Amino acid sequence: MKNGTTKIWGYKLSRKNKAIKKKGKKGAKSGIRPGVFLPYAVAVFVLISVIVFSAMSLRHYFLNSETFRVKHILVNKPSAAVFRNGEASLDKRYVGRNIFTIIPSQVEILLRGEYPHLKMIRVRRVFPDTIEVDLVSRESFACLDAAGGVVVDRGGMILSVGETPKNLVSVKGVNFFLSRPQPGIVLKARGVEDALGVIEIILKKQKIRRGDLEKVDVSDRNNVWVTVKGVPVNLGNDDFAKKTDILGDILADPDIDLGGIRYIDLRFKDPVYSYKRS
Repeated sequence: MKNGTTKIWGYKLSRKNKAIKKKGKKGAKSGIRPGVFLPYAVAVFVLISVIVFSAMSLRHYFLNSETFRVKHILVNKPSAAVFRNGEASLDKRYVGRNIFTIIPSQVEILLRGEYPHLKMIRVRRVFPDTIEVDLVSRESFACLDAAGGVVVDRGGMILSVGETPKNLVSVKGVNFFLSRPQPGIVLKARGVEDALGVIEIILKKQKIRRGDLEKVDVSDRNNVWVTVKGVPVNLGNDDFAKKTDILGDILADPDIDLGGIRYIDLRFKDPVYSYKRS
């Protein structure tokens, strides 16, 4: 053989008896052969077309089927007063619409703007044709003696204007001047915060019942007055918790005739009593 090689049993050996690899034929390539590529591409195209067509058909069905048109809106609320005219408004907006086009979070934002006195609003879709709304109202905490009565919750949010519920503590000394209070506004005035804070402290102590606490007057920032069982009490402007304990003991003392007391002053170390003239 040429170049000093010998062919034995089909192998070419060099003089050092090392096998020499055969070179592949020109034009041989790995992968899909030209005759197979076209049917493979057609099959992939057909599969993708079927998937896209099926998805579009399903979308058209879900968005246009009568099955998914809203027929019922259920509202779970504590009372009719907290959502006055709300159900009729929801029916007008959403009954007949496709349930997939109604986004619960957007409905919640809309309702919060229209009913700010509600503490919690939760909207959910119940397939195939129902929208359910859960409402939790804020709790009335006190009534400001202004603008015909302004009902607020513990955080100072205005819940209603123009009413004076008898079961709420009356707060005097809060003025709105030229502005008119509107439901949904949170009052941050110092007098309001002081009054609501005093009410909360007194009620949490549980030495004075809610029905016995009649009035809180914050007209004088240095002297917060409360009226308990018909007796005015000056709490000053600090240490309300300790003074509430003292007041509770006074009210529970059977030897003290509250009917003969004109007012009680708790600004000092010992309570000061002012009695009515006989």
